[in-house]
Amino acid sequence: MRKVILLSCVFLVSFNFYCQDSNINSNKKTFFGFKAGFNYFKQSSNENSNSAKYNGGFGYQLGTTLNIPMSKHSTFVPELLFQRISTGYEYLNQYSNGKTLEEVKYKINIFFIPLNFKFDIINNVDLEFGPSVGLTLSNSKEISYTTELNGIVKNSKYEEDIKGGFYVFGFNLGTNYNLNKNIYAGLRYSILFNSYSNGSSVLKSGLFAISAGYNFKK
Repeated sequence: MRKVILLSCVFLVSFNFYCQDSNINSNKKTFFGFKAGFNYFKQSSNENSNSAKYNGGFGYQLGTTLNIPMSKHSTFVPELLFQRISTGYEYLNQYSNGKTLEEVKYKINIFFIPLNFKFDIINNVDLEFGPSVGLTLSNSKEISYTTELNGIVKNSKYEEDIKGGFYVFGFNLGTNYNLNKNIYAGLRYSILFNSYSNGSSVLKSGLFAISAGYNFKK
């Protein structure tokens, strides 16, 4: 919670700083855009365990952007993004007469609202940062069990749908390269604070995304 408050303060201070920029360019106008790309989601536990292994997974994103010029070199960019992320873990138990392996895979659909600032740093390159809030729309869980006890191997698998409605908060840091005034490519890393949990473990999550976008800019 303290991290969220601190980053929120940084966000507000930065907002105030850019709003007071004296180099306002009145010729700049608000414009829309859209973006699409791929993401990689990775979790890690706060517990030191040699049994649990957390696996990253690839997904995709699709959404729209609104570019609101704030000064000559800065822009406020709220986004509406649909994110499909994949993740999971493996849990291995060793016994004197064999072992059991539990494999869990998640397919999660999230509606994200990033609220980023873009700041021009060099020609055609900008830096972006800001908070995000997201809402889990759906979460499907696939569980596989493999037991090997006394030389006998058994396998079982089942699926479970987890109810959505879980909120996610994060902070974004990224960069974009503008090929021209309309087309750009971007990289972004998002730290997620209230991550998905596994039992009593607290999971730390990071979302890396690569995307391409088009701005309807005249």
